[in-house]
Amino acid sequence: LDGRLLALKPERIYLPCDEGAACPDAVRRCQEAGVAVSVQLPRICWDGELDTLNQQLTVCKELGISHALVGNLGLLDVARDLGFTLHGDYGLQVFNSHGVEEYRSLGLASLTASFELKLAQIRDLSKTLPVELLAYGRLPLMITENCAMKAGAGQCCCGNGNTLTDRRGVGFPVLKAWGCRNEIFNADTLFLADKSGDYLRAGVSGLQLLFTTEDARTVVDMVRRYQGVGDAAPASYTRGLYYRDVE
Repeated sequence: LDGRLLALKPERIYLPCDEGAACPDAVRRCQEAGVAVSVQLPRICWDGELDTLNQQLTVCKELGISHALVGNLGLLDVARDLGFTLHGDYGLQVFNSHGVEEYRSLGLASLTASFELKLAQIRDLSKTLPVELLAYGRLPLMITENCAMKAGAGQCCCGNGNTLTDRRGVGFPVLKAWGCRNEIFNADTLFLADKSGDYLRAGVSGLQLLFTTEDARTVVDMVRRYQGVGDAAPASYTRGLYYRDVE
C-alpha cells in the first residue's frame, strides 16, 4: 500500500480483517489518500474463533472502516451486527439470478460473481445488485483446516511464503490464511486486462484484482494495466473458466 498505488485511486481496497486490525497506519494512509478501505472476513471461522474475529472487526470499525466483504454465509450476521455494509465475496458462489435476488433480500450491497462461471453466464445474471468480476490474480484452489507448515516443521512458518510442487515440477503458492490455516493458490495468474471488451459486455460493475505473491511494483503495474495504461502482463497466465465450462 505505497504511495504509487494510492495515487492511482482504486475505488476500494479490501484488507483481510486481521491485517486491517494490525496495521492501522496502512488504513489511515488509504483514507488520507481518498481511497476507501473495506475489511475482508475469513473464509472459515468456527464458533470458538468468533471472539477473535469480533475483536478484529471492532478495531477495523473504530478505524473508520464501514464496508465488509463476506464470502461465508454464516458470517453475514456477524458483520451486519457490527454495522458494516455487506458485500458478497466469491465464496458465496453466485451462480444464477435466483442467487442474486436472494442475497439482495438479505441486504447485501453488491456481489462477486463466481469465477467458475463463463463470461456469457455472468452477462445473463440479473443485475438488481452491482456484480463485480474477479479479473486478476492467483485463484484459490484449496484451503486447509490445519497449518500444513506447522505439521511438517513443528512450528508455524506459513507467513514466510511456501510452495507446493507437484509431480510435474509446477509450484503452487501456499500462503497463510486466517486462523493459522493454509490456502493453496494456482500456479498461473488469472489475467483479463487485454479482454476488456468481453468483460464490459458482461455488464459487471467493477473488477476485483486479487494480489497474493506480487511485489509492490507489480501491483502498481497491474492496476495501471487494468486502467488501460501500459502493457504489463504476468509471465504465465490463465483465462480461468471464463471462456469454458466447469468440467
